[in-house]
Amino acid sequence: MTRTVKFYHEQTGLLLSHTLTASNERDVGPNTPAGHKAIDVPKAGLDHLSQRVDVATGAVVDYQPPQPSDDHEWNHVTKRWDLNHAALERLHLANERRLRIDTLTKQKPDLVGDVLLDKPGALAKLRAADTEIELLRAQL
Repeated sequence: MTRTVKFYHEQTGLLLSHTLTASNERDVGPNTPAGHKAIDVPKAGLDHLSQRVDVATGAVVDYQPPQPSDDHEWNHVTKRWDLNHAALERLHLANERRLRIDTLTKQKPDLVGDVLLDKPGALAKLRAADTEIELLRAQL
């Protein structure tokens, strides 16, 4: 008979991420990490990120891990920490700045060529691009 187990820490009840499927009951013990115990995985599965074992009772209970940072908020539907709106906005703005830096950087060889060919206003455009890149980098 096949047995599928997860392992949990004996003191904290925290589940490890990996699962062991053993074709023989005798294979579970030797594959159990030190300081851990095996628990059978129900058909619905076990989620090591939002569940743990109550070490006093052996029951699987909901678990909310520590908040990674002040930029995260708990999502009760997915049972995960998500970045909050303000953090997402900062990431979006930083990505926009990086894209603009990339665009300006790709234009620079043409601008340098225009400067070398002494085209009118080319040096001013190159300087403006450099200035904008510096300002955007400072805002990252």
